Amino acid sequence: MCNLSTAPIIQGVQGLTTTFNWQTSCDHLLDANGVQQAEVTYYFVLNAQDDYCTVPGRSFETVAITLKNKEMLPAADLHCVDVLANGDVDLTWEPTVDISGSSFIDYEIWSLEDGFIASIPVVGTSNYTVVGANADLGPKHYYVLTNFGCNGNNSISSDTLSTIYLTMVDLADGRISLSWNDIHVPANNGDNPVYEIYREFPLGTWTLRGTSNFGNTNFFIDTIDICSAFQSYEIRVQNSAGCVLLPTSQE
Repeated sequence: MCNLSTAPIIQGVQGLTTTFNWQTSCDHLLDANGVQQAEVTYYFVLNAQDDYCTVPGRSFETVAITLKNKEMLPAADLHCVDVLANGDVDLTWEPTVDISGSSFIDYEIWSLEDGFIASIPVVGTSNYTVVGANADLGPKHYYVLTNFGCNGNNSISSDTLSTIYLTMVDLADGRISLSWNDIHVPANNGDNPVYEIYREFPLGTWTLRGTSNFGNTNFFIDTIDICSAFQSYEIRVQNSAGCVLLPTSQE
């Protein structure tokens, strides 16, 4: 952790030398509030005195030692929270970058509703499926925590994204009302600020029925022009990372 490979040799004016040894730990990088810092400098005052003559010589020397933490890492960039047909949630993110290869500890997957979910120790991981999320019953909020630094005492969080929960109401007049929640306010990084409304009919064939701009009321009315048949709907959001945010289809 210390940026010194060997202990410094201290030499006096008459050629005498000594070695100063100090065992550092990760705790020495903490500030008064317990937050680990990128670097911390400590100052030591050394007193040297001889007993050669009646009036012994004495001198003081100040030594500054700077402890450097491991590389500070950027947060993982959470792009998509895709609800699967069974209510599981597929998370997709852009991994952090650990140039030194020694700072990263792990990713932690968290949900506001369900708490800690999983730890992932591989820095290049970019996807995780939350099994048993039950996101077909209501919206769930997720974020990815990146732990790094000395003993993993540094952490940085991605933005928190919500799954899309689609609600449908039959207006009993040949129309159906669709409403849904936002993923993130403001729009998530990389998201196309347009919600796309798709209908499935027949089975396996999805047709774009309309769009709604981000920031509107997240509300859409569709005309039911097919009788005596099940119809499913999805709200899609395209992301520049290549993934698509989907809710569970509602019939």
